[in-house]
Amino acid sequence: VGSEMVDHTKICLSAELPQSSIILQRSNNFLGQMQSLFTKYIKQGSDHELNIEYELRNALTLFFTRDNIEVQYAQYKLSTVMDEVAIQILQYLHDAYERFARSEEYRSHIEFFNKLLRPLVVHQQENNGALYQQASMECLDIY
Repeated sequence: VGSEMVDHTKICLSAELPQSSIILQRSNNFLGQMQSLFTKYIKQGSDHELNIEYELRNALTLFFTRDNIEVQYAQYKLSTVMDEVAIQILQYLHDAYERFARSEEYRSHIEFFNKLLRPLVVHQQENNGALYQQASMECLDIY
């Protein structure tokens, strides 16, 4: 990307991204929320099934479908049960971005931005105007 340095060890997500209504609900039933997330995103055949490795889906299915989940909950730190899912999804996003960042399509977008849009942005910034509203971002280390 010209002389610009791109940090490929972070992924930045807009704070404006929608969150699951399951998490947005303020509930004291954390186990219920985790079970709902499993049913909506992890359970095989669900409407919003995530692309994760078979072994991880199988392990989570065993965890959430056992009769003694209350006992498991006491023995397992439930707040981290979905961490591996998040890590896999971030890795898949990173891998896809890496492929895109090396593509001719990406280079043409950067070239377009540099030639046509950057002067507009600089002009607006110099005049204390905003060409666009910059969303707040949350960056996560993926390595």
